[in-house]
Parts: sequence; C-alpha cells; structure tokens
Amino acid sequence: MQANSSLPQSELIIHALNDDGWKAISMAISASQTVDGLSLMSDKILTEFFGKGSVGHKNVVATTASINGPIAQVYRENAIAEVSAQEVLKRRDSATGGEIPESYFKKLTDKIKELTLELDGIKAEVKEIKKVANFNFSRREAALEKIKSISGETSQAFIDAYLKLSEDRKNSKQAKLSLQPLKDESDRLTKRISALNSELKEFHKLNEKNALYSEEVSDIMSKVTPSEELDNKAEKTLLKLEKIFGKRLFFYIEIQNHGSEEQKEFFS
Repeated sequence: MQANSSLPQSELIIHALNDDGWKAISMAISASQTVDGLSLMSDKILTEFFGKGSVGHKNVVATTASINGPIAQVYRENAIAEVSAQEVLKRRDSATGGEIPESYFKKLTDKIKELTLELDGIKAEVKEIKKVANFNFSRREAALEKIKSISGETSQAFIDAYLKLSEDRKNSKQAKLSLQPLKDESDRLTKRISALNSELKEFHKLNEKNALYSEEVSDIMSKVTPSEELDNKAEKTLLKLEKIFGKRLFFYIEIQNHGSEEQKEFFS
C-alpha cells in the first residue's frame, strides 16, 4: 500500500487464517499488480478485499510490523526527509565542491581591489616617468647653439646651459631604464588580477548552482512535520486500518523501536 505519496511505499503484513483469507489475499494481490510486478494495495483495494462484508474480513490478521510499516513510516517521515536532504548535499559537494563561505568572496574581492590600486599607482608612475624618458631635447639643443654663437663656448651662460642639458639628458636615459621593470610589474599585476577575476567569476557560478541545491534542501525540510501532527497522522492511519481489518484479534500494531520520543508517546 501507499501510506503517503511523498514517501516510499509502506509495507503491511497480512496473514491468512483460513482458505477464505488466502483467497482474499490472492485476489488483492492480483488486483494491485503493477507493470513491474509489485503489489501496491491502495486503501480502496484493502477495503474491497478485507473490509467489513468482504471475503477476507476477519479471515486474515494484519500487522504493521517492519521498519517500513505504515505506522513506523509516519514517524520516519522526518528522518527520511533529513536523509534526503543529506543526499542532496552530497550531490552538491560532488558537483561544486561544497558551500563557498561569503568570507572567501570578500577576501578575493578585497585582494582584487588591493592589486588594482597597486596597478593604478604603477600606471600613474609610468606616465610621469615617460614624460622625462621621452622628452624632446631638440629645442634645448638649438637654444644652446644660439647661446654659443652669441656668448661663446667659454661664457658662463653657455657652460650653465650645457651642464643643465647634460644632466637632463642623463635623467632621461635613467628614466628610460627604469620603465622596463615597472612595465614588467604592471604586466604581472594585470595577469594576476585577470586570474583572480576569473576565479571569482567561477566561484559565483558555483554559488549559483549551490543556491539551487539549497532550494532543494529547503523544499525537502519544509515538509518536516511537528511531533503533534505526526501523532495525529499515526492515529488516523491506525484507525483507518482498524476499520478495514477489525479490532483486537484481526489487527495488531507492531513497530520497530527507532528510539524516538514520538513513538514512545504513541504507544503509552
């Protein structure tokens, strides 16, 4: 039979007391056959072959024994949901590597910002150095020649202009030499930032997948039933089966002890 459409089928053990009982069981099995050979007895079939006025009524004894019995399964609903949720989390961990802490996203984002600021500083420095490295001295050279033609090579004006031009040329040359290390560092930072951005993008994709798994877990756990509702459901299932098979000698409640307080209260 099917105790709950959201759970696996439950198991109900039926013993024949006589030939009529055996006949009723055989007919019920035939009427409840599925395409894969299982016998799934609905409440309708149980009532038809074992309910009051049927050939099987008081000719069989039914028991709810088995870990998958209809009463036991009511109290295992929450455990089944928790196991299902754990299976989803295992699938998530296998597919994405597990939950990614928000702190990791922050750490990665902060590192990208730090390196970007460092790169911006280097680019600004390169820009200023290029002004010196790429300075065009043609006008200064022409001005020096003019001073020379007017004042002569031995004049103080020429000597001062010559020394200044020489110093500036030296600084320009040194500036050109200092550009390459800065360019290399700039390239390194650019590649590092690009790699971190790719990593961050990939983690966001994984997080989107994780969110889908979390929704699946939330949907499963939303079906967890409060204890008092489990008691009501177990009682309704019990009364329904008692009505079909009859009380006392023809229907027995048996349930494996799973250590839950709900079961203890139900039997007390």
